[in-house]
Amino acid sequence: MNWFEVIFAVGQLLTLIATLPMLLDARTYVPRKTSWYLETGLAVMALSLIFMGAYLGAAVTGLAAAAWVGIYVLRGDRGRAIHS
Repeated sequence: MNWFEVIFAVGQLLTLIATLPMLLDARTYVPRKTSWYLETGLAVMALSLIFMGAYLGAAVTGLAAAAWVGIYVLRGDRGRAIHS
């Protein structure tokens, strides 16, 4: 494990923490187009990190991508987000 992998994992952990309020607040609305771009970008980054052998960074980035999938599913419907 290299120092850059740890730094990258810490940065992605902050990204993951930042998604928690959106996942926990039922009134949150995030357009599905926005969350789709973010989750796809994070998934590509996680895959790239796997190929580079940076498994810790890949795992944390994969968790952040999964959180954005949750936001896509749970917070992408404006009507459900407002009326929950």
